[in-house]
Amino acid sequence: VGGGDVSVTRPTVGAGRSWAAALGVFLAVPLVLGVRPFESATAGVRVALDLSLALFAALIVAPVALGGGGVGTIGRMLRSRIAVALGTVSYGIFLWHWFVLAVVQDDWLGDPVGEATWPVVLVIALPVVGVAAAVRWFALERPVLRVAHAITRGQRG
Repeated sequence: VGGGDVSVTRPTVGAGRSWAAALGVFLAVPLVLGVRPFESATAGVRVALDLSLALFAALIVAPVALGGGGVGTIGRMLRSRIAVALGTVSYGIFLWHWFVLAVVQDDWLGDPVGEATWPVVLVIALPVVGVAAAVRWFALERPVLRVAHAITRGQRG
């Protein structure tokens, strides 16, 4: 077992095929289930949609998770400034998106479940969510991480 380098080879997953399958799931499942936007669905249909969403997400992530993600087109996309910035504030986006969408649609536009207003809701809500996530990162998460790193460095030294 000597002192040589040990390298781990990851299996390669064809991104194009995986993403084409994800697109197929995304488009086909609602059509097969007869889902109509902004209409309520039965519990069974909602469960089927949730399961298809999990499959969709797995197919999107698989090429990056299994293919190394550091080389080629995928690697370049993941290293882009936009992708890195979104990754940095992604938890804040997760935390804020539902609240902001509800406030924009219900309170600001006064349309709780309106078909016609969803593009307007997105145009208003996306920048607000982005700003809220960035403020959360710079005002809360980054300072807390700095303190935590300083504490752990102090404990090791």
